[in-house]
Amino acid sequence: MRIVHVLHEFPYPANSGIRCDMGRRLAAFAQLGHPVFAIGWLAAGEVPDAADVAAFEALTDERELLRVGAGTAERLRRVWNLRRHPSYIAARIPAQAEREALIERVCAWRPDLIWLEGAHPSWLALELSRRLGVPLAYRSHNIEFRYVAEQARLAPTLRQTLALRAGTWGLEAAEARLHREAARVFDISVDDMAYWRSRGLDNASWLAPQPDPAILATAAAPEAARDIDLLFMGSLSSPNNIAGLEWYFERVHPLVAERLGAHRLTIAGRRPPAALAQR
Repeated sequence: MRIVHVLHEFPYPANSGIRCDMGRRLAAFAQLGHPVFAIGWLAAGEVPDAADVAAFEALTDERELLRVGAGTAERLRRVWNLRRHPSYIAARIPAQAEREALIERVCAWRPDLIWLEGAHPSWLALELSRRLGVPLAYRSHNIEFRYVAEQARLAPTLRQTLALRAGTWGLEAAEARLHREAARVFDISVDDMAYWRSRGLDNASWLAPQPDPAILATAAAPEAARDIDLLFMGSLSSPNNIAGLEWYFERVHPLVAERLGAHRLTIAGRRPPAALAQR
């Protein structure tokens, strides 16, 4: 099966939950022998490491990296797209010439399936599915409109709060549309899947995150060979993850320390706040 894999962002390095999930699935598609045309997004100013680009290229047959722009023209186009699309989706609608050239490449590649990771790049995935007449599979990582609203509630600054609250506009309707139009939804959460079923959207299956082979190998190794007792992995720029870690340190860590005695806790993720390093 020839798969167009529309990614929420560039999946390397695997320093957030969604990057881990996307990267492992990309590797699984390759290991199963499915040709993949991967389309991802880089943040404004993001320059991927050469080794990460090489890993990405090794797993894909064709690829395209777009950019969530920060220039004046990109901002104006995003504002224009806000007439019909939520902010996060509007930011990932390419300029007309860029998207037409990309759609032409994808059409010539003749895929059998569009696999969409998350709601943010959904405009392009839906457009490809419509134009090519091929089914769309949607990987739902969250109930996004609830997730973003909770991020806004936990955000440490007014600027972040306002930006996140703006991101919730129209997001619920966009997600519901994805659940209606996708041939199949593969939900990361049984609870999330139950929510959408309560809304009458019943075309989902639960797809648990794939385990990382390196972590599995470490778990199977003799205990004496391990240098980490507890591991947290996730984006450290996300307010919900910081709130979760604060809860852990206040409510759980003293119990763990009492039970285990001397142990090593490792916290891994992108852009950790300075306060976390003082723990």
